[in-house]
Formats: sequence, structure tokens, C-alpha cells
Amino acid sequence: MGRPASPLSGTQAGQAELGEEHADARTAFLALALTDAGRPAEGAARALLALSNHLTRYRRAVRH
Repeated sequence: MGRPASPLSGTQAGQAELGEEHADARTAFLALALTDAGRPAEGAARALLALSNHLTRYRRAVRH
């Protein structure tokens, strides 16, 4: 936190390097970086989309 450009570029560059099992962890970190970079709506949207993969009851509502 505090240097938003660094985490944003590092998270986006690391997308291909880490396996799919870490996708939601990357998304959570990216959401924090986006919020720190002054893009809180985009950060929240990404976090909710990642969270929706783990919901059973409200998945459709959270995705849309």
C-alpha cells in the first residue's frame, strides 16, 4: 500500500505465472491495489466477482 503502481503492475504481470488455484488470492490483492490507486469501484467489483465463485445462495445477485 502507498505505492499503487507497483502492486498493480506486479499483480497483472503475475497472472500467468501462478496457477489457477491462486486466482482468487491474486484478485483480492489486485482489489486492494486498485482501491489504493484511487479506483475503489473497480477494486470492489473485482473482489465481489472473485467472492461470487464461493457463494451458493447469492451467486447470481453478486455477479450481476
